[in-house]
Amino acid sequence: MPFSSGTFTRTFDCTTDRDNGVKILASKFDTEFDGIATGLSTCILKDGTQTCTAAIPFAEGLTVPDSKKIVIGTGADMEIFHDGLHSRIADVGTGDLKIGTSGGAVRITANGVTDDMIVANQGGTVTLSHSGTTKLTTSSSGITVAGEVDATSLDISGDADIDGTLEADAMTLNGTAITATATLDTGISNNNVPKFTSGVADDDFLRVDGTAIEGRSASEVLSDIAALPLAGGSMTGAVTITTADNDAQLILKTTDADAAVGPFLDMIRDSASPADNDTLGRIRFRGDNDAGEAFTYGTITSKITDASDGTEGGLLTFLVGRNGSVTSALDLNESETVFNEGGLDADFRVEGDSNANLFFVDAGNDKIGVGTNTPDAILSALSTSGTTTDIGRFEAAVGSYTGTSLVAANTLGPASSFNLFKCTTDSDADAGGPFTEFVVRGDGHVGVGTDNPQSLTHFKGTSSGQNILHLDNSAGSGHGDTNNNVRVVAGNNGYWANLVIAGHQLEFKVQGGTSMLRVDSDGVKFNGDTAAANALDDYEESTYSFNERHGQATITTHRCRVVKIGALVYIDGSFTVGSNSNGNNLNINLPFTSTIGTNGLGGGSIGFSNLSATIVEANLRPNLENLADNLFFRYGQNNLVTCSDASGKRIDFNVWYPVL
Repeated sequence: MPFSSGTFTRTFDCTTDRDNGVKILASKFDTEFDGIATGLSTCILKDGTQTCTAAIPFAEGLTVPDSKKIVIGTGADMEIFHDGLHSRIADVGTGDLKIGTSGGAVRITANGVTDDMIVANQGGTVTLSHSGTTKLTTSSSGITVAGEVDATSLDISGDADIDGTLEADAMTLNGTAITATATLDTGISNNNVPKFTSGVADDDFLRVDGTAIEGRSASEVLSDIAALPLAGGSMTGAVTITTADNDAQLILKTTDADAAVGPFLDMIRDSASPADNDTLGRIRFRGDNDAGEAFTYGTITSKITDASDGTEGGLLTFLVGRNGSVTSALDLNESETVFNEGGLDADFRVEGDSNANLFFVDAGNDKIGVGTNTPDAILSALSTSGTTTDIGRFEAAVGSYTGTSLVAANTLGPASSFNLFKCTTDSDADAGGPFTEFVVRGDGHVGVGTDNPQSLTHFKGTSSGQNILHLDNSAGSGHGDTNNNVRVVAGNNGYWANLVIAGHQLEFKVQGGTSMLRVDSDGVKFNGDTAAANALDDYEESTYSFNERHGQATITTHRCRVVKIGALVYIDGSFTVGSNSNGNNLNINLPFTSTIGTNGLGGGSIGFSNLSATIVEANLRPNLENLADNLFFRYGQNNLVTCSDASGKRIDFNVWYPVL
């Protein structure tokens, strides 16, 4: 029967061995009895000399007779026993007897466990009770006693606060016994000072001054009591209210149920000679600094700014402690409200519902921010949320408004290049910016797409294919609205011209409404003409390469610019004739066929020629004829320049002629 951790177990089972045909051997019984002997030797004292080496569980409890002790401790330091009359716990060794708990409370109860006599809470109060009623309770500030304290003597070294009645068979004040009884001849009521008819002599009365209790004469007591306010009365002299907790030191309470103001507090300076700048009152908020020195951390002060009857004015100032001194944070007077009158680096901030810097005044840098606490200009507005929120809006919602919604001005004169107004994009430069989109300079120059306008109005495109100017007035009766005008005024003399855009036509009119140029689906018309047949509907610009019509000479073209406006062609040309000895006339092909019916000039001149002096001096000129698309060169009366005349020579000319 082995023993393990206070439990006995069988090694063999004789019934099982019998049923299984196993012999019951003496050796098995020896093993079982040896286990029993070991267990008993381990758990039970042997002759009172050997200590148990294992814990003994008592499932049914432990009974000890009277005067028999449970002894605890190596040196038998503690005894628990019942002496036949009383139950005792005795500390008979060294050290203290300590009763503790790691959880709730230590309780000493009466009547079994029904009534607490002493309850000691861990780290908290201790209560003493009588028949289930608490009589004394400890706290961090002292003790609270419920009921009467009956003592043969009571010595109080500090103040005594007695809310009820103090009864004393004998009383001594400042070492002098009071031997007579003081009696009042009247009661105490509003504005009534108590009067004593007997029992009061010098140094036999009490004076309460907020700091001590001391002997006072009767006359002094009457003076002291007169300073105390009774219901509806008043008080003179300074009063100090002191508490040692966080409760309110002064409560003004009214139980009036009407809608009028209350409670009501007046601070009155009843001066016989009030004057401007008189201080009416001041509230100071004082406390010690970490050096133990008293410091004023804030004040509220009121002054008279105008004491004149009928025009009275006042000032209310809020001062706060800043850097070791008290300076103005807010001034409210009859003409203005001033923040930071002291001029310190103290910012002003208004917080919105979701924006901590809805309005911010950076006092150190003299700047104002709307939506930002780091304004980079005198006035900066920043929006970091919402894609449709307007940053700024200037609107006059008055029908007869004749003012200006937004004025940008400077005092530098009209020749200044100072920017009055500037619009930029990509201000955070995350796309290569910032880019100037619009600028108005002090000299009146307006730039669109440039911050350096070179004229009164300067439009500069920033990308290929961008429209430079778009004029749109479609607010009238439609695209045919004749009021879609762009008016150009010449100086201040009243002369003007209109560019009229109506439907699919563009018209230029001068003062008086006369149409000078009209562009419509027919073409270009002049001087008020609206007939389609008279419209200039053809305009071309091109280049051309000359050649000799009959191949009698090689031609090298240096220049040939061709402009065709309706039925009129203008050619500005230059060519060189190759070396040859051909005596036939020089005949040059043209890009358009002329409408000249007979020999004659189409009109023109020779700008430069290195032909022979005889030919040049004989009035060299281009010549068109016979509805031809070719050009001769004449000189003299009716002489024609031949190929050999122009061999190796360059001819520069211009000519204009009508065409089919």
